[in-house]
Amino acid sequence: MTYIRVLGMVALLSLSIAQAYGAPSTGAGQAAAGTESSTLVAPQEFPPTAASSAIVMENIPPLYTAPTLPGEGIWVKEDMTGGHDAADLVYRTFYRPSEQYPNAMVYMMLLNMKHLSPRLFLGTAETRGKNAAPKLAGSEHPQLVAVTNALWQTAHAGRGGIILRGEVLKKMDPGVAAIVIYNDDSVDILEWNDDFPLSSVRDARQLKHLIVKDGKVVTSLMKRGQALSAEIGLGSLLNESRPTIEVPAANPGEKSTSQLNFTSGDLWFIANRSAFGIRPDGNLVFAVGHHISTCDLAKALVLAGCVRAIHGDANPGNCVGVLCFTDGNGTIVKKDRLSPKQDKSTLDRYLKGSYPKDFFAFFRR
Repeated sequence: MTYIRVLGMVALLSLSIAQAYGAPSTGAGQAAAGTESSTLVAPQEFPPTAASSAIVMENIPPLYTAPTLPGEGIWVKEDMTGGHDAADLVYRTFYRPSEQYPNAMVYMMLLNMKHLSPRLFLGTAETRGKNAAPKLAGSEHPQLVAVTNALWQTAHAGRGGIILRGEVLKKMDPGVAAIVIYNDDSVDILEWNDDFPLSSVRDARQLKHLIVKDGKVVTSLMKRGQALSAEIGLGSLLNESRPTIEVPAANPGEKSTSQLNFTSGDLWFIANRSAFGIRPDGNLVFAVGHHISTCDLAKALVLAGCVRAIHGDANPGNCVGVLCFTDGNGTIVKKDRLSPKQDKSTLDRYLKGSYPKDFFAFFRR
């Protein structure tokens, strides 16, 4: 009986490990099935979760064993101030989530929202934020930990609203995915409901549908009784290697012009992308992916422990994560790109002057 009992315990332990790590799916379509919900999510179903100061990080077993990439799937704690921060603020890792595209790479950072205060900044191109400050003040730099891109501009996003510092600049649209920052500095990602208490919201932006819902990748949407792909196409362009192409002059003596080089055909959904995911512990994961589909980027966020996620941008120049390291006096002594494929100019993009596109900044509380 003792032998049988031991065998039973081993079997249970093996099952627990398998469930905890979750073997990577054999493809984006198999990661999880999802549909666009026609039932609005009530606030009490997805309340702002108070982030825990103790973060439980589970490394992600690599999908590919060859070639091996040292550190893949291993969460690394960043020391943002040379030991002066009392709490762990940022963890980072990278991962290859796609079975179909082995060169698809995702860089992720987990932000400890128990100790960070997030804020949305509207870029100069956002016409609805004419009175908003589109840049970080120098006095804010000592507390700055990270900056990320936000979502598409409303001119490109279609449905979807904006709330900035408690003011509704564009009406929030029920059923559309939203990233919400509350007055208490907590953050959530959800499907908006008109019954939501606006008085508790400081900042919010909306874009399309959730790409992760109930801890699963959303692979399809139901619209008018028809199942459609949940892949998200254009932000502004998708061709990574040639974002613009030259158009010859129409008449002699005129200058040539350039136009966006859209990717089409079977690979219309492959792009540089960014996304935000929320974990049950209330902590936010920001991801930048290269040569990747929406579903594979969502899969990486699920493996990072996210239960809901929203798409960010799909423009090679605007999928950006920047980490700011300070000394004990609050002086920024180092800036690092979340993805090594980001242009180096992005390190100072949000610190020097204004910028056309929206962004999120994360400060020490």
